[in-house]
Amino acid sequence: MYNNFYQNLSTTTQPLPLEFIMKKIAILFAMQKELDFFAQKVTGLTPYLHNHLTFYRGQYQNLDLCIAVSNIGKVNAALCVANLMQFFKPDLLINIGISGGLDASLKIGDIVVADELTYHDVWCGTPCKLGQIYDMPHRYSAAYSELLPEYTHGLLVAGDWFMTEPEKLQAVKKEFPTALAVDMESTAIAQSCHWYNCPLMVIRQISDVVGTQNQQQICEAFWQNAPQEGTNILLSVLNKLSNLD
Repeated sequence: MYNNFYQNLSTTTQPLPLEFIMKKIAILFAMQKELDFFAQKVTGLTPYLHNHLTFYRGQYQNLDLCIAVSNIGKVNAALCVANLMQFFKPDLLINIGISGGLDASLKIGDIVVADELTYHDVWCGTPCKLGQIYDMPHRYSAAYSELLPEYTHGLLVAGDWFMTEPEKLQAVKKEFPTALAVDMESTAIAQSCHWYNCPLMVIRQISDVVGTQNQQQICEAFWQNAPQEGTNILLSVLNKLSNLD
């Protein structure tokens, strides 16, 4: 067993088999209210200040956890991940939060698990593909989605845009017809994990469906129960990881 962080940062590797994962798990939320609910399940939670960011160390069963809040947006997410990697050197990062639904089959409250991630708001010109940062992968692969086989799996897209306009939805769906959901952090987290060769698992709950009436109000109301549901799913994953010995 070894820590993926120490591999060559310029080399893209496949995630290790689950049985080789060590016990250092980083968990990244976008909002403080998500962390506050999950924190009740963690033993010995202790805050640490690192480069103006607060990271919380604690234990769950036999797992060593480091929990952080990135705040909203791609830059916030990338900066948080980079500092988290330097501070904690995790074996796996789990990102959990909410997303807007893009696929007609999804409804509010549904859970989606990323298999792939890309940007919907990036264009670097030829020869790059839409969504691709120059000299970086077009799509980032997520890891260990098999831990949650009961949920919908597929492509997630991210960008610095809270998407409410039907025209914007249609444009994104035209370019990424298989995309399930959209958020403002996940692909930036994936790109950062790519640099550090750290496996990433992304779990998102559909909080609103893009283009529906009163979408903003629906999203805000959804927050009443979202942290509890997210915590339940996260605990399910952690229980499986803790029993890999």
